[in-house]
Amino acid sequence: MHHFMCLQNEAFAWQDSERGSFRTDFFPPVDIPVMPHTPWVQRNIPIPPGIYDQVCKLIRTKIDAGVDGTSLRIVHALEPLNAVTIQHSGVTPFTDQIAEHFAGRACGAMLDLYVGYDERLLAPSSRDYTTFQTPYGALRLVTLPMGWTNSVPIFHDDVTFILQPEIPNFTIPYIDDVACRGPASRYQSEDGSYETIPENTGIRRFVWEHFNNLNRIVQRMKYCGGTFSGFKSVLCAENITVVGHLCTPAGRIPDEKRVAKIVNWGPCKDLSEVRAFLGTIGVVRIFIRNFAHRAHSLTMLTRKDMPFLFGPAQISAQEDLKHALVHSPALRPIDYSSHAPAVLGVDTSYLAVGHSLSQCDPNDLSRRYYARFGSITLNAREARFSQPKLELYGLFRALRAWKMYLIGVRNLVVEVDARYIKGMLAHPDLEPSASINRWILAILTFHFTLVHVPGVLHGPDGLSRRPPSARR
Repeated sequence: MHHFMCLQNEAFAWQDSERGSFRTDFFPPVDIPVMPHTPWVQRNIPIPPGIYDQVCKLIRTKIDAGVDGTSLRIVHALEPLNAVTIQHSGVTPFTDQIAEHFAGRACGAMLDLYVGYDERLLAPSSRDYTTFQTPYGALRLVTLPMGWTNSVPIFHDDVTFILQPEIPNFTIPYIDDVACRGPASRYQSEDGSYETIPENTGIRRFVWEHFNNLNRIVQRMKYCGGTFSGFKSVLCAENITVVGHLCTPAGRIPDEKRVAKIVNWGPCKDLSEVRAFLGTIGVVRIFIRNFAHRAHSLTMLTRKDMPFLFGPAQISAQEDLKHALVHSPALRPIDYSSHAPAVLGVDTSYLAVGHSLSQCDPNDLSRRYYARFGSITLNAREARFSQPKLELYGLFRALRAWKMYLIGVRNLVVEVDARYIKGMLAHPDLEPSASINRWILAILTFHFTLVHVPGVLHGPDGLSRRPPSARR
């Protein structure tokens, strides 16, 4: 690590004066595209006396080095400019897929560009759009403004272009955050020892491979003029936090700091708070097995003309959801290059459809690693389906929900607790319902092995039918 930092010293900034700037031959200054409009002058914003000195220091730092080093940050209110800006067509990637990419690795690194937007210059013809009044007179920005509608997609495209040769094998950047993916294996033998490199037996092989990959990523950024924050850099760690997910060698789990608000959430006092709780915890529902079943008592309160009563059943459901989130197993991404079976477990009741996606350990097929959990709440009409129709509908909805993650799976096994589904799929014409035939046609577009698992042994089934309790 010491050798690496000596080689890449210029790629890291520890103070404002060391901040880099993207080379103009790679990235010419940004020209803000605008539609024809009437120029405007906004009223000056007064500075609160309590932070007047800090604001002056911040502005002086910007003037001297172009970077702020205090707890304050200049964010322009550019609503008038955004209203006449021709918007950039780029969008940032899905955070869920990025976090999944870095889970289950031997180690990882997390790099953060030093005040990223300030590393991309703004064209002189567009700088007047950012003019603002200060104690030092009228100033304007010379770098990409924070608060402009196109800053995020432009800067994300810049970083992606720089690191393009390393994507997706070793990194997938997210705006100014660059995570480095470690090796899949630690090369550990049965006796517990680690494989080392021939040149130095004190360096483990997976650490050496990781630093070689990290060195290329940092070198590419340095060559283009960018700099990473030295204080925020995590060069080699067992656990790294990527877009709100804690990625570990075992998989990814919710970041404790980000779910603390959910864990400390007390009983809901009105319907608005119930909706807020369900919306907040719903963001991390892939970590909660049978989310719809667990949240049924709370979801029913949001139905039309349903009287609000937050009683023992609702309190128990709320605590059960929080407990399930905190004690969620680590989610490991599916290995699409492996022939180990990927298992889609589906269970359907009159309340909801519960399903989970997992993959067997290649060395021990009885051991499974969960990739994600899902559930679908049934409406009043769907809940009245007959049991055979309900089971088939649940399988249809589960396959449709996980279609993106099932494409490319080499050995898919579907587990259900209804034995008669196999016969329904083999003889669709025996059932006169057009909707059932349509579901069967959609199900048969997937290639899988159907396995019947008794309800008492079925994972989704056991939890979906077990009432919430304080011990779970």
